[in-house]
Amino acid sequence: MNRHPALLLAPALAGCLDLEAPTTADSPQLTALQANAASLDAVPRVPELRVSFDRAMAPPEPSSVMLFREALTPALVTDARDGVVSIGRLANRVPLRVQRDAADPARWTLRAAEVLPPSIPLTLVFSERARSVEGRALTDDGDGGVRSTGVALQVIDAPRAGPVLSPAVLDTVDADAAVLWLRADRPVRVLSPDGVGLAGDDGSIVATRVEADERTPDGVTRVLRVTPTRAMRPGVTYGWRVEALSSRGAIAAEAIPWRMLATTPMVEPVRFVDGVVCAAGEALMGGACVEPGDRAMVVRAATTTLAVTRLAVTSSAGRAVSVGARGTTHRLRVTGLPPASEVQWRLEAWDPGGRLRDVREGALRTPDAAPRVRIVEVLARPHSTSAQEFVEVQNEEDAAVSLEGWALESGGARSALPAGASVPGRGRAVIVGASFDPRGVARANDPAVQAGARMVVVRASLAGRGLRDTGAELSLTDAAGLVVSRYPGTAPELLPQEGVSVVRADPELDEDDPAGWVRSRDGASSPGGDNTTR
Repeated sequence: MNRHPALLLAPALAGCLDLEAPTTADSPQLTALQANAASLDAVPRVPELRVSFDRAMAPPEPSSVMLFREALTPALVTDARDGVVSIGRLANRVPLRVQRDAADPARWTLRAAEVLPPSIPLTLVFSERARSVEGRALTDDGDGGVRSTGVALQVIDAPRAGPVLSPAVLDTVDADAAVLWLRADRPVRVLSPDGVGLAGDDGSIVATRVEADERTPDGVTRVLRVTPTRAMRPGVTYGWRVEALSSRGAIAAEAIPWRMLATTPMVEPVRFVDGVVCAAGEALMGGACVEPGDRAMVVRAATTTLAVTRLAVTSSAGRAVSVGARGTTHRLRVTGLPPASEVQWRLEAWDPGGRLRDVREGALRTPDAAPRVRIVEVLARPHSTSAQEFVEVQNEEDAAVSLEGWALESGGARSALPAGASVPGRGRAVIVGASFDPRGVARANDPAVQAGARMVVVRASLAGRGLRDTGAELSLTDAAGLVVSRYPGTAPELLPQEGVSVVRADPELDEDDPAGWVRSRDGASSPGGDNTTR
């Protein structure tokens, strides 16, 4: 099979599937595996997988097929064969919605119920509950290998993928919803006001009007306001059709895997809860906890019942908007704010039918601009010992930035950066513990620091106690204690692998979004050198 440079899902192990022709075996076999009606070498990273068998299959039971965020191994297949996995693997399981084709019982459609981040191994496992209409289960190939019960997939780097959208309302929606929202994981352009629609499982189509919910000088947005032109039908499940949205680089937006059941509207009182308790670094404003930053702000609040919250911040740079998923606790973050400026914010609570129910407002001044120094590479689990852990930062400013008084923090522990520490303009620095050996550990394949690279050595271990092998979030704070950069190290797809660093891959994604990070593609690390993301 020819591999196109824009591969987004690809089989990771040769020979794990034989899809050339139907078999005549007693047990059912897979004959085709596609994603979004295309072959696996031309699909988005939010897959809708379509599976074909060589015979009619019984309606899928729960756990007939499972998707895991881990590489294909015989141990994984053995664990999942009966449809019940161990607790240790439960965290790696991706929720799937499985349907048998009503017109062709030999075909199933598998829809991931969440966005799949880039550059992670995935394994699709069919359990013994996947049976033909005669009651025969899928089997291994007989010699201990895996053929039809375990399929290896790989999601590729974020820069090659199109924008991913997710709806604020999941699972159910009021049939007469007035407004719906879509959130993009990176800035998008609206190419046509009718570029988003709703398709029902009964064949009906609901046209919508879509518009950017932000005002930006370059005409891009991360939040889309979608207005249905007519009511949906109660009892019908609707999926999203996205046809006229693209990224700044003109990459088309990807399919949205979520489906929503239209229900008869239920009017529930929705309002914000007063008396929320704010954490350190937050201020209580207008009944919400507000954490201002020089270019961003975070607002936390709670509602009396399920609601969708929307945060709009107006400044001299325009209007930035964030919309959260339906829930009762809400954390919203907007970016793109000007430093040292007056901004007005408005926090809204909407019911699932798109009706505004409560509003909180306030004003504040953003802090002075902090230097733009970002975490770009983390090695938390070296081949040799924890002494070879490192965190690499990059200076996005033209001039050198002093790191004196700054700190690296994780889980309440911190390590102060030493006096005189700095990172050159447009350059990098490697932050290491006191026992780090810059020559590397050749016998264990831990590389040396690239010649000429700037090193910053802290007392004792990184972040006070060292970087956890089980994963941990990291924060780089400045001398005033403000967070300058974050690393979302507890995300399942970023958990440490021995000898493999995690690097920043897509600057258009928020740095606390796991999709903006990938494991080093060469399966190693590069302290002080260029990061390998392809």
